Order: sequence, then structure tokens, then C-alpha cells
Amino acid sequence: MIWYQIPNTTPPGFSGFWNDGSKPKNHFEVIDGSNSRVDEIETTLYPVGTGLKGILPAKLKIAVMDFSLPSGMNDFFSFFADVGGGKTKILETESLEINFISLPKEGKPADFSGDAGDFEIKAVVDKKDVRINEPVTLTVTVSGNGNMKSVSGINFGVYSGLKKYDTIFASTSGNSKKFKTIFIPLVSGEKEIPAASLSFFSLLKKQYENHKDIVAKNHHKWGPYIPKKMLNINQK
Repeated sequence: MIWYQIPNTTPPGFSGFWNDGSKPKNHFEVIDGSNSRVDEIETTLYPVGTGLKGILPAKLKIAVMDFSLPSGMNDFFSFFADVGGGKTKILETESLEINFISLPKEGKPADFSGDAGDFEIKAVVDKKDVRINEPVTLTVTVSGNGNMKSVSGINFGVYSGLKKYDTIFASTSGNSKKFKTIFIPLVSGEKEIPAASLSFFSLLKKQYENHKDIVAKNHHKWGPYIPKKMLNINQK
């Protein structure tokens, strides 16, 4: 019988990467005929810059004690008198190397700010009937797969009769991120909140995407889009 102490874990080295945190998980799996518990630690990494980057090995330090009876020893209990402190064993993973290349220059939108992934965006306003100089809050939600914490390139179309304040970061939750922007009407009448857009490099399609352009081409019927919201501005 072989007995293992709880291992002392040394995580791999992530020099040259931005670490989005580790997510431990476990499951049971049959290995060599035995039902074994498998512990996994999943880490999301984003490279800082281009070029060849390495991931250093992860290590496990364990103490192994062999309780098998030596040859000629038949008394199991007398064996414990001779048991020492066991042996220390270090397990290592292999090191990894990944080459990161720059995003293509061809087709890059003028408002591209470096976001890479596959995203959808939608927007809502908190009210549609307001008076002049009363604030209207537009909430833009970005969802999808990618480095959500770095997404910041929300852009707006042309607008008039409105004063726009700086976009305020609201919150990040899982695979979504919300932004809040305040508009204040300066004149009365129906005013159009400008469509928001997000330019990014699609990792699935291997090309740049801009949802504002896609909305226009598909007459506001394509999946991820931001509908234009009308405001009825009342004179005080």
C-alpha cells in the first residue's frame, strides 16, 4: 500500500502574461482501474505584447510512504516500528512556449482600441420622456468571450441637441460588462440617442468587426445590435 500526503503545489510561472485568475475544479475519473479524484486549476492568460513567451512548469511536492510488508516480515503491526519518515517526490509538468503575433493592419477600424474576442452589445435608456436639462442614462452591455476587463472602446455616432458626458464604467460580471453614459437634452422635441458601437478583432472569424456597420447593413435585424432610442423632450 502506498500512502500520499496532501501535495504542496507550486503554480506555473506566467511571466509575460496578464493573469485573469485561477478557477479550481475537480471530478472523479477511473485511472488504471481505480476511481481517482482529479483536481484541475484553470487559468485564463492574456499575453502582454507579441513574440515567443514561455509558461514555466507547475510542481507538486509529495511525501510517499510505502507500507508494503518487506520480504520475510509477516507481522503487520511490528512493521510500524521500522517505518521512517518516507520519501519526498517532486512532480513537474513540461514547460510550454507560445508565439504571439500582432493583429493584422488590413481592415483595422479607425476607432479600434485593441479589443479581441467575440462580443455582442445592446443598449437601453432609463426613460424616454424627460424635460430639458434632465439627465438620461444610457446603459450599454457588452457580452461574449474575450478579455472583458480590458473592453473600453465604446463609441457613439453623430448626435445633436444633446450634451454627452464621459462614459462611466459600471460593473463586470462573468462574461459581461456594463457601461453607463449620461446624455442631457438641450432643446425640446424628439431627439435620437446615437447608436453605440464596438470595434474588435473576432477570434472566430479572424477579422475585424464593427457592430455599428453591421447594424446599418442589416436594417437593424442582425443579432447583436443597438437599437436607436427616441426621446420625447418636453419644454419646462
